[in-house]
Amino acid sequence: MRVLERLGEIYAIGDGAGANRVGGTAEEFDQFGDALAVGDFNGDGRADILFRRQDGTLEIFLMNGFQLLAAQSIGLVGLEWRPVAVADFNGDGKADILLRRVTDGALEMDLMNGFQIISASQVAVVGLEWTFVGAADFNADRRADLLFRRADGMLVMLLMNGTQLLASQSAGKIGTEWRVVGIGDIDGNGAADIVVRRTDGTLFSLQMSSFNVVSTQNLGIIGNEWENCYGESHSPVIGLN
Repeated sequence: MRVLERLGEIYAIGDGAGANRVGGTAEEFDQFGDALAVGDFNGDGRADILFRRQDGTLEIFLMNGFQLLAAQSIGLVGLEWRPVAVADFNGDGKADILLRRVTDGALEMDLMNGFQIISASQVAVVGLEWTFVGAADFNADRRADLLFRRADGMLVMLLMNGTQLLASQSAGKIGTEWRVVGIGDIDGNGAADIVVRRTDGTLFSLQMSSFNVVSTQNLGIIGNEWENCYGESHSPVIGLN
């Protein structure tokens, strides 16, 4: 599912053609689209929507397709914290929230059960020279891990078990003419892979097994008139990556 906003109205695009209006509207000052992510917060197999307002208030819309089931604020986070990812970090089938502090790179993980924050813990500090790329399950344990990239192209991966950092290690280095455009399980082995795109539009996939690049594959060239499409994934929160 993808979500859009027009003049304060919220729209959802499903797997089929067309877009339907979701009940409710974006608030006047909520910066809709600049702090937005989708994930299954209540474990019903359907994507829900996370919003953040300018004052730091987080709100979840529980969805059933185009139907808004319930909406509730889950709390207020300081403006020095930015939501960067929504993913299942503890393997309970429900999406959790990862925040990063802009002043020092500290990471906080909020484990969720619907609208309820089960626990909130600081899990690591990753220096600001590292840009957050995304969250996905790189070691096939059904728990999302973290990927960062430095300006010189170096990748570092943090393997997670909920709020516990299991291991961190370099996952290789890619040229600065390449940017990471997606992470997900491309080859169906249960471990997330990395898709990179060169400035000329060339796409490559990096098949991963934890920290290791198992193989690479040229996926072809897509013209630069085509941009990335963000939907239900564990990539960074839209607008905050």
